[in-house]
Amino acid sequence: MTSSTDSARRLLRAAFDAAVEAADPVRVLADAWPDPTGGDVVVLGMGKAAVKMAAAAEAHYRPLGVALRGAVAAPQGAQRPGAGPSTIEVHEGGHPVPDAGSEAAGRRLLELAGDARADDLVIVLVSGGGSALAAVPDGLTGEQLAETNRELLASGADIREMNAVRRRLDAVKGGRLAAAAHPARVEALIVSDVVGDEPLDIASGPTVGDPGDARAALDVLDRYGVAAPAARDALVAEAAGRRDGPPRPDDPRLARCRTTIVASGATALAAARRLFEEEGLATRLLSAEVTGDAREAGRAHARQALSVLEHGRLSDGTPCAPPVVLLSGGETTVRVRGAGRGGRNSTFALALALALPDGTPVHALAADSDGIDGAGGHAGAFVDPGLFQRIPRPEARALDANGDSYAAFDRAGALLLTGPTGTNVNDLRFVWVHAPDGRR
Repeated sequence: MTSSTDSARRLLRAAFDAAVEAADPVRVLADAWPDPTGGDVVVLGMGKAAVKMAAAAEAHYRPLGVALRGAVAAPQGAQRPGAGPSTIEVHEGGHPVPDAGSEAAGRRLLELAGDARADDLVIVLVSGGGSALAAVPDGLTGEQLAETNRELLASGADIREMNAVRRRLDAVKGGRLAAAAHPARVEALIVSDVVGDEPLDIASGPTVGDPGDARAALDVLDRYGVAAPAARDALVAEAAGRRDGPPRPDDPRLARCRTTIVASGATALAAARRLFEEEGLATRLLSAEVTGDAREAGRAHARQALSVLEHGRLSDGTPCAPPVVLLSGGETTVRVRGAGRGGRNSTFALALALALPDGTPVHALAADSDGIDGAGGHAGAFVDPGLFQRIPRPEARALDANGDSYAAFDRAGALLLTGPTGTNVNDLRFVWVHAPDGRR
């Protein structure tokens, strides 16, 4: 790699780090803790940031002298010596597909919620990944719930559509965790990983009543060709009134529950933008809510970069001259094809690179803020003008056809490897378009 590529990667990585730090649970929760109500404080958490959030809860409430108990559902390996809470239990679950650990974690959360008294304060700490990490099957077995999740993840359905199904098949989701804690006061503090920051869709809304119905969930399965026979049977039973669904938003058991978003993708993107501008670079936020197919999103970002280079404006006509950094966030989807290890960010990055002519003066980074993109163990990938000098373009295309963007960037030495970051506010994408004369 050239020294200019090394330098560009350092800046892109610094922007990623700044974005993640801005959404760090300890930081964003500092001024958000509710006052105790006279009884105990019960902490219930789920998600990729659960351990850090629970540790922050302990650090805040223990000096107040209140009785504190609770449990969180976290990813495997999330509890590190000296890093996790000391009095709040940590249960490890599967992700992105729930497993037996997820069920055990979910049952423990429901048990603790059910034990809460009217004068207790129940704090529910929610972050991305919570849907899989705490999952108690309702109307089907654990393996049937896991298989339904596998099929949904491979179908191309977006997060709202998947959660419309999952909320109706899980005893934790769709407001049921908060309902279990009634009549205690419930305060949910959420680090959002969902486009639009709708609490109902973050970890499938454990504290938020569900306004939907079983027929809408069945429509999702039909739309994406998801077989899931056990899930269908459970949903048909609910639609026929033979099985209860999640509580509605006006359910009286949710009357003492409040839900607050404490950080989101917009928080992270704003921090990255500040860092670039402090480095003297112009920036343009394309959107914090990019959804849809990852490959098409990558190609769309390539078209924007080429429009900036060739015409000095974005494709909608907005003036935007290079050098400039184009930023976006959100959450795309990948329809599984082949046997590769591609995540949505490396898939986006490879589509972006393949849509740019060789030598185009663009450096880019697409990465998941939680540090894990798909099944490859990477956070995302870098794009640079010399990428196809290190891996031939035809080979990269073949790997993309097999769904193996991970292998393409691995061979090119262009993976971003961070490990779990302890937060999750969706995807971060920075496309740095240089001036044709090489100016930053």
